[in-house]
Amino acid sequence: AIFLSHINVIRVFEQTFQRAGLQVAFTQGYNPKPKMEFVNPLATGVSGSFEVMAVEIEHGAQLDEKATLALLNKYSPVGFSFKSMQVIDTERRVTLSKHLGGSIYTISELDDQEMRESLDNLSKTCSKEVNVAKISIKGASSYTVIINGERNPLKTLFGIERDKFDLLSHMKMHRENLFIGEYHDNYKDYSTFSTIWQ
Repeated sequence: AIFLSHINVIRVFEQTFQRAGLQVAFTQGYNPKPKMEFVNPLATGVSGSFEVMAVEIEHGAQLDEKATLALLNKYSPVGFSFKSMQVIDTERRVTLSKHLGGSIYTISELDDQEMRESLDNLSKTCSKEVNVAKISIKGASSYTVIINGERNPLKTLFGIERDKFDLLSHMKMHRENLFIGEYHDNYKDYSTFSTIWQ
């Protein structure tokens, strides 16, 4: 799944919903697109644990959460799974991205000295855009990275000149979660979205 582009991921989800018998609403016009919103989509080569999307489904208000999740997971390809869902019954357009505070990443298995030095330097500073913490366990180091907003993590950490595929060939990058509002130890993620929406 991490090797699929965002456009291909959209197609995967569109097909998954079709196979599950869930009718996704489409935009109007000559080139209709499924009404799906992905919050800060992952770059190709980056994995994620709790990605967030909004989908407009015809007659979606009647969906049972447990049964719908079982159906979606039955028809999802390897590498994708649905963990939870919330039904928002409204005539208004729901936009999830405007609530995004930022993302939490883990970088591990880093084998490039220059990249390691960049992260070590960032871990010694504090900024509004990015915070890096180095974690060493039994000689193995990893980094927890908190990036505010929708910034591209690779460009934010290593500069715009570096090729993303070259960077990712030297490490594993995994998004642990997306958070809402300001980051702190008891941050809110999108599982609390229904309380924000109300």
